[in-house]
Amino acid sequence: MIIKILITLGLLVTGTIFLLPKHQQIEGTWVLENKNKTCETAVLRIQFGEGYYVAKLDIPGQQVFDNPVFLQIKNDSIRVRIDEKGDCFVAAIIKDSLMIGRSVVDGRSEDVSFRKLKN
Repeated sequence: MIIKILITLGLLVTGTIFLLPKHQQIEGTWVLENKNKTCETAVLRIQFGEGYYVAKLDIPGQQVFDNPVFLQIKNDSIRVRIDEKGDCFVAAIIKDSLMIGRSVVDGRSEDVSFRKLKN
């Protein structure tokens, strides 16, 4: 009887580990890839603390440093709200060390990608 319970528990734990979605490693420094040069350089720093993610944005060309932003994370997607109203944001999909999506600023939208710096 005990062996059956242990086997069942072992199968349950193993199945849970393989079937649950992979946790994205979003903590770190992300730099905007500026291929088309229409966007200014931006750096997004994401940390995990106190049970939730916090992030700050730097845009050196505008003399913006340590600007707190709001994060919404669901599975492999992320939404970075730059202002409180939600008029300026980045909506992206996270794949390994890339964050690929769209940036919306004052109603204008364009493709963006951020690359995570290696530690």
